[in-house]
Amino acid sequence: KVTSAGAGSPNRLLYTGPATVTPPPAPKPLPPALVVANPGARSTVLGTTASLQLTATGGTTPYTWKANGLPTGLTINTAGLISGTPTVTGTWTVFATATDAARKIATTTFTWTVAKAVCPPVANVADVRIRDLTQAVSTVNVTGCVGKASTASIIEIHVRHSARGQLVVELVAPDGTVYPLLSHTGGTADNIDQRFTRNLSAENANGVWQLRVRDTQLGDSGYVDRWMLDL
Repeated sequence: KVTSAGAGSPNRLLYTGPATVTPPPAPKPLPPALVVANPGARSTVLGTTASLQLTATGGTTPYTWKANGLPTGLTINTAGLISGTPTVTGTWTVFATATDAARKIATTTFTWTVAKAVCPPVANVADVRIRDLTQAVSTVNVTGCVGKASTASIIEIHVRHSARGQLVVELVAPDGTVYPLLSHTGGTADNIDQRFTRNLSAENANGVWQLRVRDTQLGDSGYVDRWMLDL
């Protein structure tokens, strides 16, 4: 009922009902926070191939990766794959960073240790005759020792001979490289029982190593009693 409409009021009213207000669209949900998974402490044998795929969750894909502090010989690509062959022993602290498509950044830190393979000493205890003016060769075969030999490899030799000064003694690596040990040392004294330390890090540990003992004069002879190689 309408009362007191006043002069000039229309004789018909229009009812439109309550006003309708359209709410604004809900905000787009934010992606979960970018998180880089920590791979944990890593360990690799010197001279062997290493591979590690870094991973992340959250953020806006794709991710772009970088890493600082990798062991010498390893690299990372933009997809987060670390690969290569380590060339130096030691322990490194690696800082890995992922950047997502929205330029958000997440990092993780882990250690990576590179160690020389544990190689037990090898020995040859078979006697090898040393005749006048000839060369005796005794060998050992190293297997399962991945990577290079040590910077402080040990060669221990035991030779029975009545005039050690006549002898030239050498170690021969699998690739043919010769490492002198003794040359005409000791005069007319008997026998050689000696330990040597040599840097053999340029050599692959695996393979056949030779101990060569050469007699350079007439009149005395002997034999290689035994020898040991610790790489």
